[in-house]
Amino acid sequence: MSEESTPDPVRQLHEAFAAASAEDLDGVTANLAPNAVWVMDEVGLGPFEGVDAIRGFLLEWWSLWQEHNHHVEEAVILTEGVGYAIIREDGRVKDGGAVVEARVVHVIESIDGLVVRDTTYADIDAGIAVAKRLAASEG
Repeated sequence: MSEESTPDPVRQLHEAFAAASAEDLDGVTANLAPNAVWVMDEVGLGPFEGVDAIRGFLLEWWSLWQEHNHHVEEAVILTEGVGYAIIREDGRVKDGGAVVEARVVHVIESIDGLVVRDTTYADIDAGIAVAKRLAASEG
């Protein structure tokens, strides 16, 4: 494969979160494996298993917001199959206008360039530690 056609996983992470801010369902799910799982136990949501379930969750989630943005603070690829992204989210809730901010880390596990598992952690340091353990176990 030529260097130009090799996907850049950091760029893909940035694009996916930009798509989430734009409520672009196809953009968010473009690099998900059909059986991808999004685990958000630590923040009280999910898990969502399969692209259809993830898309359904996103549609429902986006319906709660007047505006909602994702800012990638840091995206790190540890191995071909493991990376993480620290995300700052902010937005204004519909029907009340309360401003909400959160900072989380998404631990991303991939096979052949497709995300098979995205686990969201509210504890940034704990999530990064999990990503590093997963990366170390690949070797």
